[in-house]
Amino acid sequence: MNGNISKLVACHNKLSVLANTTFSSTGKLQAIILRYNEIHKLETGTFRYLNELQELDLGYNLIEYVDENLFKYSRLYKLNLEHNSISYFSPNMLKYANDFWKLTIGHNNISEVHAYTFLNTSIMEIDISRNVINVIDHKVFQNNGKISKLDMSSNVISELHCDILKSAHVLRHLNISHNKIISLDVNLFSNNIYLEILDLSNNAIEHIKPTTFKNNSGLDILDMSNNKLFSLHKDIFLYNVGITSIDISCNNIGYIHPDTFKENKELSVLNMRENKLGIKDEQIFFHNSKLQMIDLSRNIIATINPKTFVGNTEIRHLNMSANIITELIPGTFDNNRNLIDVDISYNMITDLDHKIFSVIPVKILNLRGNKLSIKEKYVPFLNASILEKLDLGSCGITTLPPKTFQGMLNLKELALDNNHLKLPVRSGPENNVFRNLHQLSKLDLSRNNITVMSSSLLNDTNNLKLLNLSFNPVICNGCRTEDIGIWCSTRSVQCVARCNSEEGTVTSVSCMNSASKNKSMSHRVAKVSVRNIQHRNSQSQVVNKKELGESKTDVRGQVISVAAFVSLGVCCALILTGSVLAVIITRRRRRRERSRHYLD
Repeated sequence: MNGNISKLVACHNKLSVLANTTFSSTGKLQAIILRYNEIHKLETGTFRYLNELQELDLGYNLIEYVDENLFKYSRLYKLNLEHNSISYFSPNMLKYANDFWKLTIGHNNISEVHAYTFLNTSIMEIDISRNVINVIDHKVFQNNGKISKLDMSSNVISELHCDILKSAHVLRHLNISHNKIISLDVNLFSNNIYLEILDLSNNAIEHIKPTTFKNNSGLDILDMSNNKLFSLHKDIFLYNVGITSIDISCNNIGYIHPDTFKENKELSVLNMRENKLGIKDEQIFFHNSKLQMIDLSRNIIATINPKTFVGNTEIRHLNMSANIITELIPGTFDNNRNLIDVDISYNMITDLDHKIFSVIPVKILNLRGNKLSIKEKYVPFLNASILEKLDLGSCGITTLPPKTFQGMLNLKELALDNNHLKLPVRSGPENNVFRNLHQLSKLDLSRNNITVMSSSLLNDTNNLKLLNLSFNPVICNGCRTEDIGIWCSTRSVQCVARCNSEEGTVTSVSCMNSASKNKSMSHRVAKVSVRNIQHRNSQSQVVNKKELGESKTDVRGQVISVAAFVSLGVCCALILTGSVLAVIITRRRRRRERSRHYLD
């Protein structure tokens, strides 16, 4: 090995042992990166010749034990041992690493971190996540005033002493999520005045006192989701005037005082999903003019006061799905001129005022799972000229009047699946429910009661790329699906339909991105031939000898057609094989690029 190299990268190999002579001739090495190997043993003295070693990355190996004198003669400042099988981390491991500032030992089997582990270091970043630590000594960080990032997530910690973070004056990022913490001492974060990101999610916290975050005026992101909170004190966020994101989702909160977010003028993301909230007070979001995303899904909201969102002029994404909302009062969103994404799926709405979104630029609207009735006297269904994606699946719709989607000139995706929908048998402009939908690219009509599908209904859908007709009782005789099949093939539209013939035979008719009309026609001929063979076999007991002789002649031609279909399947298999080879080559290139990145 070249004795003058300063950085060694040998990832994704099968190295198993690092002997005490491995680096004997590379005294100038400053960085060693051996991730994704099979290293299970580090001999004593492995790094004794590396007096200039600063960075060591042995992540994703099989190491079980690390000698405490392994780095005695190095100038190590960055150590990564993540994703190994280490069960003990000696308190003397970093005894001589005075300049040490980053330790990553996440995803091991460590159960304890000694109180003096970081005593003589200048450590700034510590990751001890994904271990089996159940108790943290309150003195472990007592002399580490430079810690800025601390990750203790995914352990089994049940309690944190009030002084454990007392010396961490410049702490900015703290993650103690996915533990078993039940309560937080009111003074736990009192000395962390620069704290910006705090993750308390996925614990068992039942109550948080109103002054817990009093000294954290710089708090930017707070996650308290997936706990057992029953309520929030109205002053809990009183001192966090600059906070931009609050997540209290997946708790048991039943009531929020209207002044809870009053001082959080910079708040832009608010997640209150999966609680027991009713949101009856119209002032709850009034002072949060910079809110851009509100998630109120999976609560017990029955009504929305038309003034609830009047102060949220910057809101862009609103989710109120899976509640028990029965109606939306006209004017509810008139002040939300930046609202582009609305999800009110799986509620109990039966009627929707067609002007409800007329003055706002909604592009995505999800109404799935309501019980909507679309009547001819109430069309068009919505005044939403900018709408691009509309989901009306599972709404119990039986008919669509011709002008249902009139004015939705920018509509690109329309879902009408899982209804009881029937389309008009007679074709013509007066019956065309999809008229003028020139931008439509995806149409889902699956799982309905459609028995006839005429291509004339799609004459205006010039950009259609996907048509889903599966699980409909489409009648396959009389060339009624042949019409839509030809239309698909000539426009390179992916079209899949499941059809029930009058004799009860079930088959599939599909034309997927055809390169030419001839190829798609041969594909359909093969499909129809198979169906004819099945039909003839079912009546073989009643045919006479003359008919049987004629059928044998027909079968020869049909076998040729089936052979053509089989050859098409072989071509598909070759394409799939090529795709797999391409993925393998791409992965190898990425590995080389990753190695080059470490070398740089």
